[in-house]
Amino acid sequence: MTAVAEPLGSYVLLLLLGIALTVLVGQILIRTGESFLEEVFNDERTARSVNRLLAVLFHLVVLGVLALISTIEVPVEGVLQTLVTKLGVVLLVLGAAHGSTMLMLARIRSKRREQDLADEMSQQIENSRQQQGGHYDHYGQHVGAPHAHTPQSRPVIEAGPQQ
Repeated sequence: MTAVAEPLGSYVLLLLLGIALTVLVGQILIRTGESFLEEVFNDERTARSVNRLLAVLFHLVVLGVLALISTIEVPVEGVLQTLVTKLGVVLLVLGAAHGSTMLMLARIRSKRREQDLADEMSQQIENSRQQQGGHYDHYGQHVGAPHAHTPQSRPVIEAGPQQ
């Protein structure tokens, strides 16, 4: 009976520690991610929604990997070494998942900032055109204005006598 109880105890201990660590890191991501996403989306409701979706993804992936790790045999001696090795793998997976989530958030923020900058530049160009008056074609050329370097707008240069 002790031969079965020892591996079962370490198995349960690994799962409990892994779940506790996953929930702890997940809560950190949820708390810090929401304010980060509010900056990105400029909308509290959208930020909260995206944050929850990312948190669910994080928890599902890490808990799934934890379940797989808990069943794998590792080539070490003793229950304590096995537990520490598996816990180390769980920590590495948590770190990778946390890093991936942060990278995803940073990428979302970067894309959003690029879009906001492009929108702002387009608006400034449109405002400038409206202030100048007149109409512009889809190439940004003023309709009715002479085009540069057309035969009608080029000055005629006459050559003087040569010596």
